[in-house]
Amino acid sequence: MTRHDFVRQLAMMLRDLPRGTTADLSDCMVAYWSGYSVVFAFLCDRGTGAIDEEFDIDDYVWEDWRPAFESWVADPVFSSRPEVNQWLMDAPPHEAGVCNRSAQPTLVRHGLSSDPVKAHKPFS
Repeated sequence: MTRHDFVRQLAMMLRDLPRGTTADLSDCMVAYWSGYSVVFAFLCDRGTGAIDEEFDIDDYVWEDWRPAFESWVADPVFSSRPEVNQWLMDAPPHEAGVCNRSAQPTLVRHGLSSDPVKAHKPFS
């Protein structure tokens, strides 16, 4: 499984779940759907289960955590985190602060984007 395959599969799963749901990737790492992309975050190391900080899943993270991510895909675990739901409810609209009302969204065709979430193929 490649990093892009993992993020694409994770995005498809999270989009279908209620807002505020996290994919519990390990005992110290979760991911959630922001409404636009998958957000990865580390959990607080004090054992509270609270989200500590977000991070990008780059090649370094992927190589270190690949076995855990592949194991999670084989047996996914999800949970509801009220703080994530609250953040998403409080977040400004995606286009907040954009003054140009004529701006059009960018069309991205499947397989042509380097962003795995934008390049996903929707369910048939």
